[in-house]
Amino acid sequence: MGAPIRVLHVDDETRFLELSAEFLAAADDRLSVVTESMATDGLDRLETGAFDCVVSDYRMPSMTGIEFLDAVRERYPALPFVLFTGEGSETIASDAISAGATDYLRKRTGTEQYELLANRVINAVESYRARKELERYELLVETVGDPMYMLDAEGTVTLANEALADMLGRDRQEVVGMDAAELLVAGDYQVGSDCLAGVRGDPETDWSAFEAGVRTADGEVIPTEISTAPIGDDADGSGGSVGVVRKRSDDRETAGSFMFSSRAATAEMTEPTEPTPTTDPDRRTTDDHGHDIVTPLQAAIITVSTSRAEAVDPDDPGGDRIESLFEAAGHRVVDRRLVADGRAPIQAALDDLVAEPTVDLVIATGGTGPTVDDVTPEAVAARFDRELPGFGELFRRLSHREIGTRVVATRATAGIADATPVFVVPGSTNAVELATEAIILEEAPHLVGLSTRHLAADPDA
Repeated sequence: MGAPIRVLHVDDETRFLELSAEFLAAADDRLSVVTESMATDGLDRLETGAFDCVVSDYRMPSMTGIEFLDAVRERYPALPFVLFTGEGSETIASDAISAGATDYLRKRTGTEQYELLANRVINAVESYRARKELERYELLVETVGDPMYMLDAEGTVTLANEALADMLGRDRQEVVGMDAAELLVAGDYQVGSDCLAGVRGDPETDWSAFEAGVRTADGEVIPTEISTAPIGDDADGSGGSVGVVRKRSDDRETAGSFMFSSRAATAEMTEPTEPTPTTDPDRRTTDDHGHDIVTPLQAAIITVSTSRAEAVDPDDPGGDRIESLFEAAGHRVVDRRLVADGRAPIQAALDDLVAEPTVDLVIATGGTGPTVDDVTPEAVAARFDRELPGFGELFRRLSHREIGTRVVATRATAGIADATPVFVVPGSTNAVELATEAIILEEAPHLVGLSTRHLAADPDA
């Protein structure tokens, strides 16, 4: 079973909506459908919930399907939108596609129309998710400091950052278009291909790492460890990969060695250990520039949501996603708190966590919007000794490509509180995934190392 797909269906025929929700859910168990009979109510629903696709009729009393599409596109430029209507005019179909509809489908009789609609919705969402994933990795390659690349399904380099070009002793323009096998010691490209095949075949595995000799323009061989992940879909020929290249500090031979970043495999290979203080010398090292690094990380999560805090059996998909990403990267989450909106409960949880020696960093999710109840940024910032404005700036830049100008309402921020990096991000799963993957996991080891360097040098400080 793939990832769930949440659909908003807007149609002024209530009985048709009921049938649609029932048959779509029956057609594919990934689909869950929320219905509204007015386009204006549909817009309100989009503001308060996360959806993967919108399905809309054309002729409705408050506004037409095209007008509704225009309103959706102003707020959500890339959200899949399927016009599903009894109006069969070619003009309407043309207008819908010109206005940015993802697909157009004419209503028919019989239950087969719902199976067809389900297929169109799933195809639209999967295509959208694949584009988002590709764009996210493209941004990641361009923004991180480590050497990174992207390959297409044939193993051709499609994107390389400046750090990789410097390692290879080549211009970026020269690297793009090269066969990746030309850049590695003979046989190591196949090792990487075997890694990717293992990742694609194991749903528990996110990334895999292998050892390889990278060959520079002047013939020097650099021992490296390459962390790689598949992107796209092998089935339709779009299956490429992304990789991070790091120099090895030892002189072992690079010969067909690789290891999976799998949560299941990690659980089998290692016994849980007690969290250790951030000053633990076994978790502290330095990078190539002599800067302090702390790894593996021990993080804490604060989820801010009154409705969830008051629920008998609350769920926390955003917090769950952060934890899974940390575990996949070899780190761990050592504490999670669920608190109601409000300065006092947020600050009480934060004060408790930053005072804990085994908590390296804190991620607070939720309560970052513009409403009167959204006070997380203010509550957390009051505890900052030093602000990290670049985090919020970069997060908004990355988010703009996904949600457009609605990013202006996102008040993500970060800072150092009592020698502990603290990140504040929106509560949606997409937002926490973007912030964690593209920024926090990349920079937190360095930030934790720098912010606690004085404590490691003088534990009594």
